[in-house]
Amino acid sequence: MRSVENKIGILASCITIILLVGCAIFMIAVMHNKYVDEKKDVNNKKNSTTSSVKAVTIICQPTEYKDVCHKTLDPLANDSKATLRDYILASIRSAKLHVDKVLKASFNQSLDNVSAHDRDRIEECKKLLSFAMEDLESSIVMLGNTNNRTLGEHVKDLQNWLTAVYSFQSQCKHAINNTDEKFKSPILEFMLNSTQLTGNALAIASGLSDIIKDLSIDLITLGLDDTNPHHSRRLLDATNFPTWFPAADRKLLSSEKRQKPDVVVAKDGSGKFKTIGEALAAYRTPPPPGKNRYIIYVKAGVYNEQVVIQRHQDNVFIYGDGKATIVTCDKSVVKHKLATPSTATFAVEGKGFMAKSITFRNTAGPEGEQAVALRVQSEGAVVYRCRIEGYQDTLLYQNYRQFYRECVITGTVDFIFGEGTTVIQNSQILVRKPLQSQNILVIVADGNEKSYMIGGLVLHNCTVKMDNDLETDVDKGKYEIYLGRPWMPAAKMAVIESDLGGFLNPEGYVPWPQAQNEKTCKFFEYKNRGPGANLENRVNWSSLSILKDDVQAQPYTVATFIDGEPWLQQSGAPFRLGLVGS
Repeated sequence: MRSVENKIGILASCITIILLVGCAIFMIAVMHNKYVDEKKDVNNKKNSTTSSVKAVTIICQPTEYKDVCHKTLDPLANDSKATLRDYILASIRSAKLHVDKVLKASFNQSLDNVSAHDRDRIEECKKLLSFAMEDLESSIVMLGNTNNRTLGEHVKDLQNWLTAVYSFQSQCKHAINNTDEKFKSPILEFMLNSTQLTGNALAIASGLSDIIKDLSIDLITLGLDDTNPHHSRRLLDATNFPTWFPAADRKLLSSEKRQKPDVVVAKDGSGKFKTIGEALAAYRTPPPPGKNRYIIYVKAGVYNEQVVIQRHQDNVFIYGDGKATIVTCDKSVVKHKLATPSTATFAVEGKGFMAKSITFRNTAGPEGEQAVALRVQSEGAVVYRCRIEGYQDTLLYQNYRQFYRECVITGTVDFIFGEGTTVIQNSQILVRKPLQSQNILVIVADGNEKSYMIGGLVLHNCTVKMDNDLETDVDKGKYEIYLGRPWMPAAKMAVIESDLGGFLNPEGYVPWPQAQNEKTCKFFEYKNRGPGANLENRVNWSSLSILKDDVQAQPYTVATFIDGEPWLQQSGAPFRLGLVGS
């Protein structure tokens, strides 16, 4: 019995040992697997973080202020779910935060006992900064409603708005430049950060195709493939019209018949109003149901008033009786101590503006120096068969995409200038007689400040001529007349398929005084005609390019430069999308 009991005890002990060893092995295996899993998690998080950090580096690559970009976007690197859209949104939100600080700094300025000069410029700055905030908010809302598949459809809009935001801040800075130091110092201090952040956001938007390629994201999925035949339709709605051009307007400009107006303006009292200002005061926001556009007919007459179509007054169409309908004023920088934009006889800030058969005139004369006849800050503006008359700074294409067709534009010095994205087509550019002391006359002065901004000016199939009273003095060598000069470092202008008079200086272009913008600007010419088109003695600037063929010239056509294809073909208006010779 004892032997059996011993055997049973030994067996029990063996079983216990086996169980204990099994448990130990099981625990070791569990702990090992847990360790392996934890190590994998650490490695995955490490790889994810490394990948995100690399993504930030790629996204910040096109920016001018890379340290600022990393400071803005590095916090997102810890979020493994962050998408490209999230990074773009973060850059824009950061810009908005700092533009808001600049705006608050401007509103904190007490205007008690302030000179009229300083008051005008500070108020102008406030207005411009409020516009910048609106465009930043529009960008954020738009991106908030998009995804990877629709991101590419909105890139041009994004570039357009952010270019305007940057310009608004620069224009504010320029406006307050000569104000009292106590006013401008706090504004400029905050603006240093806001312009850097805006510039970075714009550079990211402008470099998006390269960023996406470097991140190995499918371009076609994002709608950014330049080889995609449908790529040019990215700004069109279901009716093949762009987002900024209502389909109902397709016949407004092309029809020779008078449109049925909402209001009639007539000096003789035969209309509903006697002034354009009164007609605009009747504008309703929002418009009545079924009314997309506010149409104003201005009867023949001289209307001596300074007109401003306000920011909220969208889709105004004003037309007149051609040369017989004249809107005029004599405001100028010299005579009235105003900022240049504030001198405009007719100013437009609401989007979707259209004008036909009307004259915009500033009568300050050459002695008034800067005196604007028409200032346009309207997204999608179309000006057709109008006269724009002045001397220095006649037409200010201030911001956004604009188109001018069959217009007459007159002036002396920098009389077509601005920071918008503009094409002037089939128009007459008429150089007038200046002051005796103004021996250098220039037609175009573009203000594109940064290379990643999309602004610029194109003269397409235009005729450049001079007033008869200027001819004798030019023959005597009294004046030198140039096509353009670079107002800002990244100035961009193209003169294509235009008729250039022989009175133009054969060098074509002249530098901006006390600057080196001719080294960084981008000027282009293509297939111009007339004695002034001879290229033999053009300036020897590396920034001046003589385009060789239609492919190189295509970026400066209506279809590409202001994204006009294919809606203008269906509008019925006489707009040329491509080149005359193609």
